[in-house]
Amino acid sequence: MKVLLIAPRASAEGARISNGFYFQPLSLSILEFLTPASIDVELVNEERAQVDVDTDADVIGISCLTANACRTYSLAREFRKRGKTVVLGGVHPSLMPDEALRYADAVVIGEAEGVWSNLLDDFSRGKLKRKYRALQASSRRENGSCYANAVRKFGFGVTQVMTTRGCPYQCEFCCSVKIFGRRFRHAPVSRVVEAIEREGNRFVFFTDDNIIGDPAYAQKLFSALKPLGIHWIGQASLRHATESMMKTAAECGCLALLFGLESVSPENHRRYVKSHVRTESIGERIRRIHDCGIFFHPSLIFGFDADTPTVFAKTLDFLNSHRICSASLSVLTPYPGTPVHAALAAKKRILTGDWQYYNSRQVVFQPAHMSPRELMEGKLWLTREFHKISSIMKRIPYIHNDAFLTRFLLFMVMNWGCRNDIRQDMKLYRRDEVGLYGG
Repeated sequence: MKVLLIAPRASAEGARISNGFYFQPLSLSILEFLTPASIDVELVNEERAQVDVDTDADVIGISCLTANACRTYSLAREFRKRGKTVVLGGVHPSLMPDEALRYADAVVIGEAEGVWSNLLDDFSRGKLKRKYRALQASSRRENGSCYANAVRKFGFGVTQVMTTRGCPYQCEFCCSVKIFGRRFRHAPVSRVVEAIEREGNRFVFFTDDNIIGDPAYAQKLFSALKPLGIHWIGQASLRHATESMMKTAAECGCLALLFGLESVSPENHRRYVKSHVRTESIGERIRRIHDCGIFFHPSLIFGFDADTPTVFAKTLDFLNSHRICSASLSVLTPYPGTPVHAALAAKKRILTGDWQYYNSRQVVFQPAHMSPRELMEGKLWLTREFHKISSIMKRIPYIHNDAFLTRFLLFMVMNWGCRNDIRQDMKLYRRDEVGLYGG
């Protein structure tokens, strides 16, 4: 038996062949790990390579997000025309299984552990079922695995590692809890170390939603990372970003952390953000993180119901006053299965159900206090202003003297990557200006 595993591109147009770092989605590595050794497996990341629809594979497994659901369904149709068995999994099919089943022979709902090998066995016996549902995270035994993969370019390598799943928060715009559950589940620290040493790269990106969400586990992990001499980046919550935790993280090689700040508005924090950190204390926490030599990279979302057109200038003032090194700026996206989507749909504020627009870059709903065009153009204005060359240069002083070159290179890579995103945002805006934003 042969299995072809695909991570589809988002666009229905030609594949974007990245000249820089582009990680293979970790979902493919997980499925490869779970596939019995007797089965031949091929992995294709469509952002880096073309998909051969005339493959000799028996089973086609496609990992699907909402943003690439349209492309996923297009590929599934092509493979089924050729008599192939198509299995869909990932976030979108887990939240919309009945929709996904219109294009597939089977759907995996939730995590693949505990069901993928059973699915392949059922296929080999001619008894494939339509739906395979993972056990609830709270009732499933962990197998102690740690998933990792790496990308190397120009002699420079980065390893991507997942150590934790689950999130105790229930943010209304996020569907993570529905997929991974509310309880933190960890890979053993020894397995994490083994994975990093196996890949052999000095730079690591931890894909956990919150690397410090369980402080006791984080302390054990950081102690084990210190002897490795690596540099790493991760994602975290401000709730546990204490001074002692940040110092410990910095001592074991942390260069930057992405924080889900979401908004600079106190109203939005009270309504949507579940980090349990008072808005007025955020500035002090940012200062402490910077003082430890860690870049504070906030993720900010625009379009919450408390947002007015003034939010963009207020956010720029916030970013500049705190000398934020870099930031991820996006528009609120009501992904299916989230409370935000249900609330907006009930009020008939959803503008389109075409999943290709659900990418955190385009406005797919009617904001409360501005037009869709104002929201999109305000976000574009903020992105351009924040990433002007003059603005970038003013933020360099937060690079500390130790490992200066490494931090300087990281700073520039993060900012130039965001500058490149502006071109993509403008391209999408111009393409859909009439349809989504009213001409």
